[in-house]
Amino acid sequence: MKSFANYVSDLGVHNVKVVQINGKTNETSVPVGADDLSQAIARAGHGEAYVIPAPVAVDSAEIAEMLKKERNISAALTLARECQIALFGVGNLSRNTILYRSGSLKEEDFIELEEKGAVGDVCTCFFDARGEAVSSSFAKRRISITLEELKKIPCKIGVASGLEKKEALHAALLGEYINILYADEELGKELIAI
Repeated sequence: MKSFANYVSDLGVHNVKVVQINGKTNETSVPVGADDLSQAIARAGHGEAYVIPAPVAVDSAEIAEMLKKERNISAALTLARECQIALFGVGNLSRNTILYRSGSLKEEDFIELEEKGAVGDVCTCFFDARGEAVSSSFAKRRISITLEELKKIPCKIGVASGLEKKEALHAALLGEYINILYADEELGKELIAI
C-alpha cells in the first residue's frame, strides 16, 4: 500500500470521494498511514478524502460502539459501506505486521486469534484458512467496516506482497473478499500453484 501511495499521481478522473475503511494505527510507527494514502488517492482523483478520526482499535467493545456512533466516524463508515471500489492490503497474522508493531493488535489479541485459527486480515477483520470470519475480542474493539459489508462492495482490490502472505491471501480469495488482486510475481506464482 505504501508503494501505491508513492506512485499514484493522476487517475484521469475528477470529484473522486476516497473513504478510509478502518481507523488508524499508531501513526508514529507507520511510514505511510491510511490518512496519507486516502489523501494521495483523493488528490490523484481531484476529489476529497474522508478519514475515520479514530484509532483502528480501542480498549473496549463499549468504547468502540460509542465511537462508531460519533457523527464524523459514523458518516465515514456509512460512506465506506456505500463505496463502489475498495482498495486494501491483505495482512497475515504475524508479530511482524504494522497492526501488531503499532500496538493496535495486542499480544493477548494475537494469542486469541492464533488459537482460533486466524491466518490473515483485510480491513483489520481476521479470518481463518477457509476465509471465514474469526470472532474475537479484537473484532469487537475495531473501528472498521465488517467482512460482510466489504463483500457487498462491487470492486474489491486486494494488495499483498511477500510469500509470508500466501495462506492469508488464499483464504481472502476463498472468502470472496477480493475480486481483483495485485500481488508480486513470486506470491502470484505460489497462489496459482495451490
